[in-house]
Amino acid sequence: MSVYVMSDIHGCYQEFQEMLSKIGFSPADRLILAGDCIDRGKDTYKMLRWIENCPENVVLLRGNHEEEFAQTVDFMLEFDQKQDLCSDFTSNGDAVSLYQTVRYFFQKENLPSLYFDVYGTIHRLLRENGAALKDLIRWARRMREATGGYQRFLFQPGKVLSVCQGRKSGTWREKPRDSHRRTHPHCGPLGICLQPGQSFPPLRRGQGLHVL
Repeated sequence: MSVYVMSDIHGCYQEFQEMLSKIGFSPADRLILAGDCIDRGKDTYKMLRWIENCPENVVLLRGNHEEEFAQTVDFMLEFDQKQDLCSDFTSNGDAVSLYQTVRYFFQKENLPSLYFDVYGTIHRLLRENGAALKDLIRWARRMREATGGYQRFLFQPGKVLSVCQGRKSGTWREKPRDSHRRTHPHCGPLGICLQPGQSFPPLRRGQGLHVL
């Protein structure tokens, strides 16, 4: 049995499949995907579909890109609920309309673009792949099911592989939005206050996952 670790695939589905073929990945092996499987690349949709039905010998870890994707979906749903938009979760048209409405909200409130769909991934899933809200919810739920934080894997007697999220040189840096949400519990996903007059703290991009 062999144990493989891959990270930062970033939607490069074809290259990912070529690598699996190159190493001869089999049911007897184990693969740890150490986060950031989506965004940037052109095949995030195919990567999401693969993640939904990945083999049992694959361990998924949640990177900052997966977390930000899920938080963006959370914000869209909360916005839909608070504004009584009653979007049809099975309709691509309603999903596109909600996305555009939220985008307009960010522009109107002069919010930093880093708060919402940073890499345009959700926009492409809606426009190019006909995704509906139910699809976004399903993918976000799958990402949340993936393990986050510090993990240790015993794959041979006396040999341990340690993988952690958001740590560098032994330190942990909290995102300002997380600190903000502790002091503003009414805030929705992404740490955005929907009430008029609230301040919006700067967002520091996460550090991702690192193999130690």
